[in-house]
Amino acid sequence: MKSGKIYGRGVVDEKACIPPMVHAAGIARDLGLLDGITLWVCGSVMEEDCDGLCLRHLIETEKLRPDYVVLGEPTDLNIKRGHRGRMEMKITVRGNRRTGRTRSAG
Repeated sequence: MKSGKIYGRGVVDEKACIPPMVHAAGIARDLGLLDGITLWVCGSVMEEDCDGLCLRHLIETEKLRPDYVVLGEPTDLNIKRGHRGRMEMKITVRGNRRTGRTRSAG
């Protein structure tokens, strides 16, 4: 964080939505709207690298079976059914391994 702004990979994805979700959950609790309801707020890490593994753990290990899910992905303020998309690829390169410091030797 620098000058009140968050920088980094995926900064807009889920990081900006978690505080208002937690705040809204607190308001709902205070208003008695969550009586008899279990509410989970899940903030997973490394979404791009281990897509869905954190939620899979909650489903398989904790036996979580949600009736509703709110996703915090950016949608231009439109309600969406969820985001889909993933791409994996294998890239083969030739050459010698080097660091940025010794790249001229590669």
